[in-house]
This record gives sequence, C-alpha cells and structure tokens, in this order.
Amino acid sequence: NMGLYHPCKILEVVKKDKEVVSSDESIQLIVEAWDELQWAVSLDQRLLNEKVLSGDVVLVDWTIDEQTKNPKMNAVKILKGKKGDNVWKSYKDYLKKQKVKVNTMHEKNQAAAAASYMG
Repeated sequence: NMGLYHPCKILEVVKKDKEVVSSDESIQLIVEAWDELQWAVSLDQRLLNEKVLSGDVVLVDWTIDEQTKNPKMNAVKILKGKKGDNVWKSYKDYLKKQKVKVNTMHEKNQAAAAASYMG
C-alpha cells in the first residue's frame, strides 16, 4: 500500500487552550505545503503528546481514504531540526526548478506567437 505524503511547514498549531475553545482534544495544524498552498490538517492521534511548534516540518498523509474518497490530510511525522530543514529545502528547490521551466516555456511561446504575428 503505497502512500502519498507531502512535506508541510507548520504556521500555527491549533489546540484547546485559553485562546481556542474546542469540542475535543484533537490538534489541527495550519500549514504551508511545499507547493505554496495553505491547508488545515489534523495531527495524527498517536502524536498528540509530541511537541509540535510553528516552523516544524510535518509529513502529511495525502493518501485517499477508502470511506471518504478524499485525502486523509493527517500529519503522521514531525521532522525536527536538520531533517526538517533538508526535506523542506529539497522540495522548495524542486519547486523553483519547475517554475523556471514553466516560465521558460511561456517566454518561448510568447516569442513564437510574436514572431508569427510580425510575420
């Protein structure tokens, strides 16, 4: 059973405290995904006693849930220190390369369109 996981950086930890009235003890994380989208995801129940802080990198399970047919969006690993930094950097570098590729193609297409228009 191959999973699909996305590294995400925690922007805010949302749990029951003096600023958050909660119906249960669950913890949600407001995260920025490596591709710059922002989500609210759940911290896996089995990690509720672990320390999670803004700036930590988490691995979020994006595997499709059989019942709901939606991604699970459950943070299953907390990557601390160097490990988190390295994973985050590798994905951000990949994103940068993809953006350069898209922009280069876009510029080539514009140049080709301009050339044919000038005819």
